[in-house]
Amino acid sequence: MRRVVLDTNCLLQSLPSKSPYHKIWTDVLCGNISLCVNTEILDEYEEILSQKINSEVATNVVEAIARLHTTVYQEIYVHFDLIP
Repeated sequence: MRRVVLDTNCLLQSLPSKSPYHKIWTDVLCGNISLCVNTEILDEYEEILSQKINSEVATNVVEAIARLHTTVYQEIYVHFDLIP
């Protein structure tokens, strides 16, 4: 199984069913792709999806990711603080 960290913009592009990138989201839901996340990533997903789509969709997407048995939670050990 492939493990990936999805950039928020990639996730956003993969959600619409008519998107050419929708296969990424369906592969995540089917367990073909294992998302690697942490609390900060999930918070960012929810924040940006709420702004770009709506808060209900954002909550549903984040909850779906959090509940998948294939989701890998990775703790952050180093913060580079490259972006203030």
